Amino acid sequence: MAEPSHTTRKKQEMLSFLSESFKQKIQHVPIQEEVQNDIQRIMLALGYAIALTPTGSTAFTLQTQYKGIEVRVWVMNELQNGCPSSLLETVWVGYYTHGDQREMVEDFEYPRLMDYLQKIHPEIFSS
Repeated sequence: MAEPSHTTRKKQEMLSFLSESFKQKIQHVPIQEEVQNDIQRIMLALGYAIALTPTGSTAFTLQTQYKGIEVRVWVMNELQNGCPSSLLETVWVGYYTHGDQREMVEDFEYPRLMDYLQKIHPEIFSS
């Protein structure tokens, strides 16, 4: 018999970082055809959507306030060509203004998606 797969171990490790209340919350995020992994479920539970950026790449996005400005935040993998697929993956985060003249307000690179989420959504993690 084969031992637990690498994917199963990664999923268990990722879930161990999350608080019990947030684990319960993601259980209620409906599984849809386009929701392909736990990272997508986590981001959807936090209010992010999966959308195409203006350049045509897939990213997580959320309309929010940043430094008192209404912005759209985009969260992508390090190469800025798709959504991150692991809490341990390096991510790029860009904040853009709304309207016709969309301009970048600021952007950051985080060593891990988990670092970004701990800063912006600390309540989802176990203490």
